[in-house]
Amino acid sequence: MAEFCDAVMPTKDEGVWPRAQLLGLAADADGLVLSMADRVDAAFLERWCRLRVVSATLKGYDNFDADACARRGVWLTIVPDTLIVFSMENWALPGRPAQIPERLLKQPRTLFTPHLGSAVDDVRRRMSLEAARQVRQALEGRRPDHAVNQPGR
Repeated sequence: MAEFCDAVMPTKDEGVWPRAQLLGLAADADGLVLSMADRVDAAFLERWCRLRVVSATLKGYDNFDADACARRGVWLTIVPDTLIVFSMENWALPGRPAQIPERLLKQPRTLFTPHLGSAVDDVRRRMSLEAARQVRQALEGRRPDHAVNQPGR
């Protein structure tokens, strides 16, 4: 990311920035990479005149207003399912399917979902890198691969 932006991110101890702090830190941002804990709506977008892209490090965007982004000329992107599934199938960390106790795998009422897999540091890193790649695409004037809106509409 350093080759195309000046990244500012919370430390592990900080976790997720409160909305007011995020608004202050990103006041002059061209692009944002945000998480499930963040929310983007018309009021959030009014704070920026330079913002061109919001990239969510998740596959859904219930807490991101795609229409409000489009009206403000801002791309909204997500991380595709294929990245999440690929990352989960290839991780070598505790919690991967091969390390789930056999007794749980045999339980008829047990369901393992991608959300559990995406909570692993390696998977989150891959998701963040994909989100950053999409920010770069937008800032270079290209349509992001996983855009969910069309700015200006």
